[in-house]
Amino acid sequence: MPTRSFAPQPAGRGRIHAYLRVSKPDQAEPDRTSLDEQDRIIREHVARYRPNASIVVWREEGISGAIPLAQRPTAKNMLADLRPGETVVCTRVDRLSRHMTSACAQIEAWQRQDIKVMLLDLPINPGTDWDAAAMCCFHMLMAFAQFERQRIASALLPASAPCRRGDSTPELRHPSAMRSNGSARASDGWSRIRSSRRRSAAHFCCGIRVGQ
Repeated sequence: MPTRSFAPQPAGRGRIHAYLRVSKPDQAEPDRTSLDEQDRIIREHVARYRPNASIVVWREEGISGAIPLAQRPTAKNMLADLRPGETVVCTRVDRLSRHMTSACAQIEAWQRQDIKVMLLDLPINPGTDWDAAAMCCFHMLMAFAQFERQRIASALLPASAPCRRGDSTPELRHPSAMRSNGSARASDGWSRIRSSRRRSAAHFCCGIRVGQ
């Protein structure tokens, strides 16, 4: 759980739109991805800056991050309800999206509409607008988010897929696909790899900020 957010703080006016998303309806991971945990983290963060802010919660259940925001049932309603001066908050970049092209276009559209965005895992100094370093960090983390989604999708291919392609090299299997074979350690290893990628991107972004 973060003790401090480096993401842009909400502006002093307008509602806060808390966007929560999980890929599976029954998803309840302890690493800041379950809907209830995302809700709690966002409320705690917003309370430190705007204790009386009006928070609208949008819960997107069972929707892949690879689907653009405008094509998701709940996100589509949120987009229609947003007004200038309001703020969209997500616990992590990959909760907002795992589709880099559409996510970058949406961020730029929100900037033109004077809609603020708060992504709590961005290592950005507090501020109401994103500068070049903030955009760089966002693009890097979004690239990792899309990469993870594509890698998971390829790892979940049927075991016979490599043979059909004429490739004798075994595919890296997703941990959920290996649990039935007793590979419990794979799940922890996969989580460590994902966490390491995020930390590496965050450290790189912090280096950009310090080097300015």
